[in-house]
Order: sequence, then structure tokens, then C-alpha cells
Amino acid sequence: ASGGAISGVVAPKTGGGVDAIGPWTGGSREPGRENASCRTPMCYRTAKQAALTYNELRKGVDSDYVIKTNKDHYNSQEKMWKDLMNFGLDSVFYALNPQTNVWVELFHLPDTMSVEEIKQHEKELRNLCTRAAENLTWARTYIEQSVSKNIYNEIDILVSPSDGGCVYWKVLMSTMQGEATTKWIEYQNIIKE
Repeated sequence: ASGGAISGVVAPKTGGGVDAIGPWTGGSREPGRENASCRTPMCYRTAKQAALTYNELRKGVDSDYVIKTNKDHYNSQEKMWKDLMNFGLDSVFYALNPQTNVWVELFHLPDTMSVEEIKQHEKELRNLCTRAAENLTWARTYIEQSVSKNIYNEIDILVSPSDGGCVYWKVLMSTMQGEATTKWIEYQNIIKE
């Protein structure tokens, strides 16, 4: 639904806003690239839509796409990103990098910011509005449900309960990258022997 279609109501241009109709979410938060109206499905969520969305995202990604190892998770990542967009949860992954003053999309480029910088980004979003805070929590729930139990257990001890989807994703990707590097070093040692 587009807020612009209702007389006198203009949909917010950035994610996380609330207007006379209700809450909106989804889309880029980068100035100059905001959406004049809803970009993704579920950008406007009524209470009923919110309940349906939450029930759907709690299932995580389809079982064929669950991240089980550090290998071959590109297709899983792309499916997850598409789902996050469809749930209207993508806006929380757009952040202004404090080091470069450039907007980045943290889902595909989690290494562009440190964990502490991403925590600060999440803190600012949580203070911005309750919808952004909800989106951070919901994004984390979806990602947690989209990894194997072993990976979940490994990541769960590295994040705090207050961390949202952006921090969780950063830690997940960093951990998986670290595992890949460790295996590469092990293979190198085998070759040397």
C-alpha cells in the first residue's frame, strides 16, 4: 500500500517512520535515495500484517537456504536479503559509516564498519522510533532462525541480547570468514608437511 494514494497523507521517505495511517518501514535511509513511497512489500504494516509478518519471519529462510557452514552460503545470503526486503526489514541495514561519511548497506558489506560502530548505529535507530527498534529485533530473529543450530550456538555467545540484526549479521559473517581463514591455514600447513 502506498501512503501517497491517500489524500493528505504523505508516506515517509525513509524507513522507520510513522504517519497518520500508521507505521512504515523498508527502503534505503540514504539521503537522496529515499523512496517517495513504499518500495517493498510490507512497508506499511497494520497490526494484523505485523502479526503475520512476525509469524513468517520466525520460521527463518527456507530449509534449502539455511546457512550450515562457511562454504557456499552466497545463495543463502541473497535469499535472506530478498526476504528481509519483503518483510520490510532492510532499512536498518543502511548506515552512515562514521569513518568515511559514506552510506553503506551492511548486509552485503558488513566489514565496512566495526562491531562497535554498528552497535552505535543500532542504538541511534532504536532511539529514532519504536518501528526501527522492532525492525532490528525482527531482523535478528529472522537471521537466527536462518542458521543451523551449531552456528546459532556459536554466535549466540558472541552477541548480547540487546544486539539487533545488524550486529548479529556482522558477527555471523566475521565468524564464518574466520572459520574459512582457519581452514585455509590448516590446508596450507598440510601442503607444507
